[in-house]
Amino acid sequence: IKIMGVRSGKNPKYNGWWKNLWKRWSIERMNKKAPLKILFSDDKTDYWKHYNNEKYAEVRVNKSVSPSAVMILGENVFIFTYDEVMSCVHIVSKPIALSFSGFFDSLWDISK
Repeated sequence: IKIMGVRSGKNPKYNGWWKNLWKRWSIERMNKKAPLKILFSDDKTDYWKHYNNEKYAEVRVNKSVSPSAVMILGENVFIFTYDEVMSCVHIVSKPIALSFSGFFDSLWDISK
């Protein structure tokens, strides 16, 4: 599982909801021992602290502009936006997932 563009600077009304969702998801992921690489756009936030100390998770930070969060899971790509109305685009495509995964890997390699 690869996630990039996670940031705390979204509409505050989503922070509590997302925090609870991701914590529940993390428990399920850890029970399955599924590895996670997560590339944050900011650090020292609640999300960063949570995942920085989580089992089976690797965390890095790249503070470049990231308008959306992207999660790559197998052949699935999820693109999240946090505007006034939150939305998610779900793409099921091995070539697109490989493309996003390669992009993630290049950002991962230059991030701290």
